[in-house]
Amino acid sequence: MQLTINRIFRSKESCLGELLLDGIRQCVTLEWITREQKLPGKTGIPAGKYQLLPRRAGEMHRLYSNRFHCNHPMIWLQDVPGFEYVYIHIGNGLSDSKGCILVGTTSSRNYDANYYLRNSYVAYVPLHKAIAAAWGREEEVWLEVIESHEK
Repeated sequence: MQLTINRIFRSKESCLGELLLDGIRQCVTLEWITREQKLPGKTGIPAGKYQLLPRRAGEMHRLYSNRFHCNHPMIWLQDVPGFEYVYIHIGNGLSDSKGCILVGTTSSRNYDANYYLRNSYVAYVPLHKAIAAAWGREEEVWLEVIESHEK
């Protein structure tokens, strides 16, 4: 399975993109902007190709397992330079991310001109279901993050 994030728009602190699953648009994404000098919790991951694996440990796994009433594996990006635990997860604004990728159905800008998402849960559930099904079939799942916007 191949996921692609095309980073399309950039504001002062946020980066908005679209997520494709095997070439078909699934949702929009929100990330912190990338920076030459990493600010912990406020920096997006570098463009690149990352394998996605399930993670069934840690605080995020516990929170999502409680929320979804099951052993809910997190969508975990592997071998991200300068980062350890980067996930694709639910969230509406930059305050919901410490470098992770948030998903939603639509986006807008808030009072400080940064992007935010709407309907994150609605976008996340079918995406997670598709990825978990691929893991269940023992398929490799990959994400390619592409810089499509002008800096």
